[in-house]
Amino acid sequence: MSFFRVTRETKSVLLVVIGVCVISFGIAFLYYGGINKAEDPRIIPVKHMFARYDELIMSKNYTNAYIILDSIEQILLNTPGYTDSYELGIVLNNRASVYISKALYGAEDSLRKQSLLDTAMVFTNGCISHYESWEKKYGDLSEEEISEGLKSCFRENDAALRNKNIKKIMGKRIDDIVLAQKESPRRLSVAYTNLGIIQRHRYKQADAIESYIKAISLWKDNPAALGNLNVLYGKPYKDRSTLKKLFPPDRK
Repeated sequence: MSFFRVTRETKSVLLVVIGVCVISFGIAFLYYGGINKAEDPRIIPVKHMFARYDELIMSKNYTNAYIILDSIEQILLNTPGYTDSYELGIVLNNRASVYISKALYGAEDSLRKQSLLDTAMVFTNGCISHYESWEKKYGDLSEEEISEGLKSCFRENDAALRNKNIKKIMGKRIDDIVLAQKESPRRLSVAYTNLGIIQRHRYKQADAIESYIKAISLWKDNPAALGNLNVLYGKPYKDRSTLKKLFPPDRK
């Protein structure tokens, strides 16, 4: 006696499930294949380096993390279309984060800590300045205006772009910049949060409060700014719930 009998209905369901899986796989293959073809080959190493940077920071390998940032910066500065990009602001902010981490968790004494915080302050101010300049130049541009400004940066005679779909690559870059326009306030908010952390540990509490308030004005759900501001006001550090960490607010 068979304990499992494959009925006609079961076969139909299996065929439907298999069909859906095949279609889903095909869609995913075409979708991600299209994304890969749209990636600018000149900066693909940058994306891998940022991922590597995150791994190094998690393992507190600050020296190699900093070297990775130097490499990213050199690629961006030497690639047309990226020499004043928002990604350079990310590099500056990450550099500041490296020095803040070293100051708070690796400094041997108070003098070393203050020296590291001083360096972090330089990079943080540079980051804020870069983002603000980027917003003035790109913040209100339409897709058409962005496209016009990028034409000279994506040329067919560029050896790195030879035999590539330049139209698709440039379109991906335009999409990245449009997304960065929306994300810019949050990125600035993170930079001002870092500024507040530095000021707090340099015993400039009033300045730190001002920086945290500025950070929250740019991104009202900034958990680090909200938590640190609570501490300065003598309240418990209020971290995000596990649910909010898993499902952060939608980008605006």
